Amino acid sequence: MSKKLEELKPLYKFYQENPGEFFKRVLGVTTLESYQEKLLYDIAHYDRVAVRACHDVGKSWTFARAVLWFGACFPNSKIITTAPTYNQVKNILWSEINAAFSQSKEPLGGVMNMTEWRLGPEWYALGFTARNEANAGQGQGTQSSFQGFHAPFVLVVFDEATGIPPAIWKMAEGLLTSAHVKFL
Repeated sequence: MSKKLEELKPLYKFYQENPGEFFKRVLGVTTLESYQEKLLYDIAHYDRVAVRACHDVGKSWTFARAVLWFGACFPNSKIITTAPTYNQVKNILWSEINAAFSQSKEPLGGVMNMTEWRLGPEWYALGFTARNEANAGQGQGTQSSFQGFHAPFVLVVFDEATGIPPAIWKMAEGLLTSAHVKFL
């Protein structure tokens, strides 16, 4: 654990319940719209949150920073992010994650790569698409790259969710079976 994340430890509970404060105090966000404040409240207090909104209102921007909030405030967590295409994962959601990480007021620790943030051996965020598996076979050993992620805390993020095939949604359901799992 980095020194900075160690310093955040006493604030974990506060920030877990108040992601808007994490956005402001740690990430340096100066303005949040009321719908973003509500979205952050919902993410903190509910296990499943769906956002129905038009284009270009800041969903990916907010989701990206929610990934950083969750990763920094929930020790030993795993965050799985996806979108309909790898291009969207890399150039929309993870582009925002990388930008927010590098512009953060406080160092968040870990190693940030193009579609991965590694805080420890079992503490990380990943971005990928399992779209090619949506039409793969059935049964044990198939459709598995989106399954098997277990941790004390898990966040699953579907960006541009309407374009994600139903089979991927079904795979994600397997991640939502234990306590302390959030789906955005």
